[in-house]
Amino acid sequence: MNETKIILHAGAQKTGSTSLQRWFYANEPLLNGYGITCPKRLISEGQVDPVHTLLSRSNMKAADSRLAGEFRQRIAALQKESGHATILLSHETAFGMPFELGTTRFYERAPKRMEAVRAWMPPDIAECRVVFFVRNYAEFLRSSYVQWIRQGQTDTFEDFASASFTDTMDWRPLVSKLTSVFGEKNVQIVDYGAFFEDPSRSLSDVFFRGAIPAGECLGIAKIAVNRSPPMGAVSLARRCNAALARRSQMNKRDIGRLTSAYVMRPFEKLLRVGFGASGHGRILEALDQRYQDHKPQILNACDSPVKRTGDPAVPADAR
Repeated sequence: MNETKIILHAGAQKTGSTSLQRWFYANEPLLNGYGITCPKRLISEGQVDPVHTLLSRSNMKAADSRLAGEFRQRIAALQKESGHATILLSHETAFGMPFELGTTRFYERAPKRMEAVRAWMPPDIAECRVVFFVRNYAEFLRSSYVQWIRQGQTDTFEDFASASFTDTMDWRPLVSKLTSVFGEKNVQIVDYGAFFEDPSRSLSDVFFRGAIPAGECLGIAKIAVNRSPPMGAVSLARRCNAALARRSQMNKRDIGRLTSAYVMRPFEKLLRVGFGASGHGRILEALDQRYQDHKPQILNACDSPVKRTGDPAVPADAR
């Protein structure tokens, strides 16, 4: 029997995936010591393992035998190259994006991508386990908006929310599909806020099922990736994006990099502030209440190893 085990950390986006990936890569010797290899996906640094390139193409038909064959060959190669039986794949867009052009629903293309990824797995694999993080809808939308402005966009929050099909934001269909495709015992749903209450214990429990003790899963709180600045800085960056778009020949990506560096980043270490009353507050309050209503169903749908109370303030460096 094939002894390969795959742990697929499939996001969702805006749930600390980048911080987790940085921790996995920085602790490669620790993981290797426990028989785990974690192929890199560092796009900005040009270090992307071919297995991640294939996962990015999981929107293709599940029946695509060529892609399935390439994926299985790369899995076998990773095991042979590393000498380790367990492969940890951390790829937050494996099941697609929450808000995509040409779609009208939250994670509309995820179900087909789930089916494709599952079909690509070696048929005799010992284990394929999916770890999927969920987050309060209000926090998720807010963080997504910050990222949108970092990309040089100029939409107001109201326009962004209107175009993001917020009325369809619901983790429950995704969780249901995950358990249907991969099997209930092979899916772990993790609440983002609860995970970062005690990240060392959570890392040990969620990803390694205690095989790597919490006392060795240290340092994630020191990894500062994708911090969220105060919304006043985000609003100023949006205005700067619009001004640069009118008065320069720069593309949106370059504009976003510029305003992120010189408008948002200087404020990242300051206390974050909310959107205030008005329309922002009403939209976010409604989404927050929806998540509280859905949360028991989401986390009780399958094996959810981290079930702590409340939605605590999460360290900025884990966002």
